[in-house]
Amino acid sequence: MNGNQIKGFVKYNEIEYGFFFADEELLLFPCNEEQRQKDTPNLFDMFIAGRPQPRKVIRKILISGTTSDGKNVIFQVSEDPGNDNGYLYFHVYAIYLYTKHHHVYAKDLSTQSSVANRIRGLRIGGQDVDFFYNPAHAFEYKISRDSRFQDSVSVSNIKPMNCGMLSYGGVDISVSVCAYPAMHFQLSTPYTCSSEFIFHFSKEVQIEFVQEFIGYLQLCMRFICRRRAVVLGDAQIFDIDESEKSRSFGELCVFQFARKPSEDKKAKDVITYQMLGEHFAKLLQCFCDKVMYTNHYPVNTASYSPDRIIFLLIGFEREFQNLNPEDSYRCEEYLKVKGMIKQYADELAESTPSKREAKYAKAFSRSIGKMQIGFGDKLRRAIVEHQSIMDCFLIDEYGEEYKKQLDEICARMNKLRNDLAHGNLDLKFCPEHIGDLKMVEQLLYAMRLKAIGVEERSVRSAINTIFRCNLSLDD
Repeated sequence: MNGNQIKGFVKYNEIEYGFFFADEELLLFPCNEEQRQKDTPNLFDMFIAGRPQPRKVIRKILISGTTSDGKNVIFQVSEDPGNDNGYLYFHVYAIYLYTKHHHVYAKDLSTQSSVANRIRGLRIGGQDVDFFYNPAHAFEYKISRDSRFQDSVSVSNIKPMNCGMLSYGGVDISVSVCAYPAMHFQLSTPYTCSSEFIFHFSKEVQIEFVQEFIGYLQLCMRFICRRRAVVLGDAQIFDIDESEKSRSFGELCVFQFARKPSEDKKAKDVITYQMLGEHFAKLLQCFCDKVMYTNHYPVNTASYSPDRIIFLLIGFEREFQNLNPEDSYRCEEYLKVKGMIKQYADELAESTPSKREAKYAKAFSRSIGKMQIGFGDKLRRAIVEHQSIMDCFLIDEYGEEYKKQLDEICARMNKLRNDLAHGNLDLKFCPEHIGDLKMVEQLLYAMRLKAIGVEERSVRSAINTIFRCNLSLDD
């Protein structure tokens, strides 16, 4: 849909306008001169607008209408439009183009009825979906060994591959991925193919649900691709009829996704379906549950900027806490004493007549509740717990005697984390930190993929691929 031009009529503030959409901008045309003059700001309004105004949050709103070919359309736009002499224009964040009803005919074709379309699933593809599941699976290659060698290409048995189940917003969602072929009679390339994710919803949902869910899918694909810019196509919305067959009736285009395919050859180095299999849905579930930290995905994987370093270290600490509750690494006596001291502080805050004493007691209680082991200790514990996965990468980075360097590595990263957190001006960044940060990022993948049940062999293969380590893994 991106790049297409759409025209028709919409209602804005209960007034009908003609519209023209192109290049992520929606232009409204007043239906008469009187309305144009009403929408034209007067000189006094323009003078006031030029003066400093109180800041306000600009929200997103929906504008609905019909297109020139009779389809229904919903634009998600900024609530603050531009104004060009009475012609309003909006920046568009997303478009939903669909048909509200479909016709159902009687068996004898004598009568027909109109039935509302329901959102029961979606399909979505894009360059990065192709990287995740190779579209070449749509074709079957055969070589005959008769009197002479001959090879042939045919369409294979198209079968969606199961990616698992998840739940979001009270809806159970089954996930699969499939490669589809296409034939072109007037192009130089007669056959093409592409891959798509297919999501089936257990019950009818609204388009707002779909857009939120696609947002979590985008975050999941960032994890799989280890980069911020992921390329996803338009989502095809479908209903399911009585015979359990899907029927597409709508298209959702979200412009925040990257639209132009990347020409970087390294972009194809992603975690693939062969590595994740049915665990893909478990990974996506983590993002839907908002337990995954997402700010550390890089724009440029070749460098570690200060903000990327900070976000990466925050991401590690959050992931460690998600996967390692305090009672899993603290002894019973420590937890008992900590609980007793916190309970005393809470009771003191409730019983003391002094507001100042109560304030301090509450502050102590919060501080005690947040007490954790240091970053270096967390790093060492994570390395030891995932040594069977990380061993080959640690040897590649630090040598076969890396275990003797663990104390030094953890102390170095602990100091770096504290210097960044407390804004120390004498922060010194040394070349060894590059390898340390790469190791922490690899550890993040090892921790999460192991936690959702991916085999260690596949975890090593995933890390080797997305970090381009080029190691020969003997599994």
